[in-house]
This record gives sequence, structure tokens and C-alpha cells, in this order.
Amino acid sequence: LVRSRGLGDVYKRQDYSVSAFLHQPQGHSYRAYLLQRLKPMEILAAVTARLSALGYTVTETDSAALDYNIKKAETTLKARTNQLEVPEGLFYVWADMAAGMFLTDKKASGALSEVYDFNAPAKSISEGDTSVTFAIADTGSFEDQFDAMLAKMVNPDAELIAAFRRLVW
Repeated sequence: LVRSRGLGDVYKRQDYSVSAFLHQPQGHSYRAYLLQRLKPMEILAAVTARLSALGYTVTETDSAALDYNIKKAETTLKARTNQLEVPEGLFYVWADMAAGMFLTDKKASGALSEVYDFNAPAKSISEGDTSVTFAIADTGSFEDQFDAMLAKMVNPDAELIAAFRRLVW
């Protein structure tokens, strides 16, 4: 025998709010809906942390540029993976791409000269009859190394993205 319960019991056992359910897009689970709403805050925090690790302090005036670059990186990753959302495994790639795009834009506008000193260090110092020459790596100047790092951040390894690529027929 199957015991019938009233509708009140069914509604009491549900673990999500009715208002959130009514506003969620059709065909998505409640968990996916919540993750989609929380993701912008998480990615902004990750991009801000990445920029901080690189020595750049994010200010209030950077918010529009950060939002733009986060969305641009998201669109790029979605297109490269043929996914409707950025796969969870590419979260830090997404943060790196957005941070790299942001710093590239800032550098192009000349706004990074206050944060980073791109002038070449002295290769040799002479004092009287004494001369000291420093061994500088063949990797180029600090600006060349910085540009190479930004290029790597903006253009991550294709194999990494390919691992999350969804085939479209």
C-alpha cells in the first residue's frame, strides 16, 4: 500500500526557496542556478587576488575595466570550449585571462608606469678605475619579460582548453 500525503508535506520537504525557483531559467537545476549567480563575485575576487599577487592594487575606478575583461575572457573561453558556461576546471585560467587582458589594456594606455618600472637596470657600473659588469639573462628586459607573461596569461595553453572542449555536430 502507498500512503498518500497532503501537498503541505511535499512543500515542507523542499530545500530551496520558491521565489528563487520561480526566477531560475527553465532546464537548469537549482544548484546550477545558484552557482551561476555566485560566479561573478568569485571570479572578481580571483582576478583581484591575481592582480594583487602581480603587484597591482585594484581601485574603485578599475571596476568597469575589470568587468569588461572578465566578460571578454568568459566569452573567449565559452567559444573555445563550445560550452554555455565556463567549465569549473578553467576557473583559474579564466581569472588569469581576465587579469592579463586588464594589465595589457592598462599598459597600452600608459597607466602602468606608476606601478611598474620598465626602465632597464644598469648593466655595468664604473667608479674610478674599477668597473663591475652584471650578468643579465638573455631573456630580455623586464618589460619584455612582463609582456611575455601577459601573452601567456591572455593566451593559455591550447591543450588545456581542448581538454574541456565539447564537440558540436
